[in-house]
Amino acid sequence: MKYRLKTVLFILIMIIFLISILLTGFYSYKISKNALNEKGKILLKNSVKSAMVLAKEKYNDHIKKYGNEENSKISLENALSSIPSDQENDYYIIYDSKGNIIMHPEIKNQNAYNYSDAKNPEFKMVQKTIEIAKNGGGYIEYNWKYPKNTSIGLKISYAEYFEPWDLIITSTAYYSDFNKEAEKIKNYMIIFSIIFISLGIIYINNFSKKISKPIEKISKEMKNFDINLTKSYNSEKNKIKEIEEITYSYNKMIKQIKDSFDEIESMNEEIEDSYKENQKLMNKMENLISISTKIFQQTDKKNFLVEVFDNLFEFIPEADYGIISTVEQDRIIFLKSKGHDLKGLNSLKISINDYDFKKNVEIIKNTKTINKISTKYPQLPNHLKNIYKTLFIPIRTENKFYGNITLHTSYESKSNFTSESFRFAEFFYSFIKMFMTLKEFDEIETKTQTDIIISLIKMIEYKDKYTKGHSENVAKLAKKMAIEMNLPEKEIQKIYLAGLVHDIGKVLIKDEILNKPGKLTPEEFDEIKKHPLYAYEVLNKMTSMKEIAKIVKHHHERCDGKGYPDGLKCDQIPIYSKILSIVDTWDAMTSNRIYRNKLTKEQALEELYKCKKTQFDENIVEIFSSMIKKEES
Repeated sequence: MKYRLKTVLFILIMIIFLISILLTGFYSYKISKNALNEKGKILLKNSVKSAMVLAKEKYNDHIKKYGNEENSKISLENALSSIPSDQENDYYIIYDSKGNIIMHPEIKNQNAYNYSDAKNPEFKMVQKTIEIAKNGGGYIEYNWKYPKNTSIGLKISYAEYFEPWDLIITSTAYYSDFNKEAEKIKNYMIIFSIIFISLGIIYINNFSKKISKPIEKISKEMKNFDINLTKSYNSEKNKIKEIEEITYSYNKMIKQIKDSFDEIESMNEEIEDSYKENQKLMNKMENLISISTKIFQQTDKKNFLVEVFDNLFEFIPEADYGIISTVEQDRIIFLKSKGHDLKGLNSLKISINDYDFKKNVEIIKNTKTINKISTKYPQLPNHLKNIYKTLFIPIRTENKFYGNITLHTSYESKSNFTSESFRFAEFFYSFIKMFMTLKEFDEIETKTQTDIIISLIKMIEYKDKYTKGHSENVAKLAKKMAIEMNLPEKEIQKIYLAGLVHDIGKVLIKDEILNKPGKLTPEEFDEIKKHPLYAYEVLNKMTSMKEIAKIVKHHHERCDGKGYPDGLKCDQIPIYSKILSIVDTWDAMTSNRIYRNKLTKEQALEELYKCKKTQFDENIVEIFSSMIKKEES
């Protein structure tokens, strides 16, 4: 729909005119209302001040004349009741400190201590009045019913405390009583506005005609000029436009050129913005590849998840808070958080039966999960920031749920997760899923290895009673040492398995040599010394046991080069073989044998120290000794 210039001018000027009148009236009304309210408050305060003066006079008369105190109080009440009121609903109220009504125009002999605000039952207005009065006096506002109808109005009171008679003297009135004059002003403003608007319509109509007529005339002339002549015409004095008509005729060529220029400029801006966005995305992708490679080198599942969590905020910038939740036994453990109270959340001991695991990446507003859990764990919201939206990234494989990573936007920011952030979340979900799946395969492989090894150990125990329990002891001690030395989890598992199989080569030693009760001949002892080599040859044929085979092969080497099977020096012996050598000797010394009783721990440690630098690595002896002493203490 198209409008003539005259119509548009008329409407615009009328809008400006109306807004001016309405704003003037509104501010006049507000100013007068506020002024009347302040005047009313002053009157209330002055009336209480006057009442306090009157109370002091009545009290002094009572003291001087030794009159009846009750009569003096009644005299005060009568005096206050007789004071004429400026407002329809203002009056004095007197309480004592316990809220008993001493004076009220309508209510007698009641206790008002627990009277509540008509709109807010928790606000005890009489209690607040007593408190304010005893603290030097002041104003209090509350809602109360009008005496002549059931509607509720806002009241204001001023109160002071007359201590000699324990009186709370208040003067109270409705704000609406103060505002009656302001309401009259508002009515007058409405009447005057109607008059001004009526006169304005006439004036504006004439004014818009005077402006629009010349412009319409110019528009017609410009249109005729465009039709009758083919040459271009450009006059600075005729740049005033009549909607569409002047644009069509006078500026047609200029507009087309400008539109083309604007279009090209807009396209250039879009291309530039697109280039910047693509560059930003490429940088993110390069960073993502670099971070993914670094994170994937983690061997511990918990460390991996924490690394992922820490880096997520770079790729999902809308997230203000976040948390990792994982399953341990039958409850939820929170590994790390940003913004939330991690210690408080873990103190709730949330059962996995009460938790919500997601199958895919999801975005939820004001998460239903939290509301659901809060019914059973009401303290949960106290440990969380105010959440607006939640982005769930499941921690799972095809067959097992491990937990969730949840990222949150706050109610303060009210940010929404973008489609780009959602795509990054899906990438990290797939990344986590792949890692956890590989860890499951590793665990299956490790369990298979352990089962095979335990079966082999049983075979040794059938042949050599000396080895019964010895391999398990050596494995456990080796594992403790690895933990004491802060070795990675994968290496700890490796040395544990090496401990289990370190004597597996004895399966190939003849029974008569292995279980000979007397002293071995040099030839028999040479055969016994071959058991690490036999173990190596067996284990080295298994792809997954090649590293363990090397550890086992050298666990009887000595730092002075007098060990077997290869006579290696200290710096040539693998560190895990050195650990195995010490714990193997320790278990042998601290266990009973047919040919001798076990040594005490003190005696065994003394033997280790004697053999430092010759048989054992000096540093590892110190670490082992420290570990044993720590356990003892």
